[in-house]
Amino acid sequence: MDKSSKFFMGGTDGSGEYVVIALGERGRVGVRRLADTKYRIRLEPVDFDGDLHEEIADYLEGEWNRPEDSDHHRFSICSENKEQTLAFLSMALKGIGDIEEVNPEAPEAFKALISTPFKMPTAMDKKLKEATEKADAIIALAQSLAAMLNDLRK
Repeated sequence: MDKSSKFFMGGTDGSGEYVVIALGERGRVGVRRLADTKYRIRLEPVDFDGDLHEEIADYLEGEWNRPEDSDHHRFSICSENKEQTLAFLSMALKGIGDIEEVNPEAPEAFKALISTPFKMPTAMDKKLKEATEKADAIIALAQSLAAMLNDLRK
C-alpha cells in the first residue's frame, strides 16, 4: 500500500503490515496478524494531547500499551485468540469515536464490529449459560421420564 494513503499504518518497524479498519474523530484503528489466531491491535490517536489519550483510554479494558508508556504515539495490545481479537478491536473502534471512514479493503468480519461490537463473555455469562444448559437437560430428562410413565400406565 502507498505510504501516503490514509489507510497505511506502518507500525513501529514501518513495515506497513497493519490493516487499517477505520478512521474516527479521535484516531484510527489497525490490526496485524502475528500468528494463526494472534493479532496486535493498534489505535493511533489524531494528536499527542494527554486529555485525548485519557478519553480514548476510557474505552480500553486490559493491558494496553499507552502513548505515555514509550516513545510510540499509539495504544496497542496483543490478542491470544479470536474472541480477544474481536473484543479488543471493538474497544478500539469505540475509542476512536464517530467513524469518519471505513477502509473498503479491511476484512468484513472486522468492519462488522463497527455496527455490532463484540463483548467478551463474563464469568456470570458463562455460569448463566451452564445453568441454562443444565436446566434444559433436566427438562429433557423429566419429559422422557413422563413419557415412560405414560407408556407404563397403558
